[in-house]
Amino acid sequence: DSQPLSGTPEGAEYLRAVLRAPVYEAAQVTPLQKMEKLSS
Repeated sequence: DSQPLSGTPEGAEYLRAVLRAPVYEAAQVTPLQKMEKLSS
């Protein structure tokens, strides 16, 4: 379950909150593609 972060979160607490954010439940993992005009 998601819980609000306390004051200034420490690294592990912040990472845990990010990984538990609902947006990741809807995200779809796809392979990376090289963008020729953007890559150097």
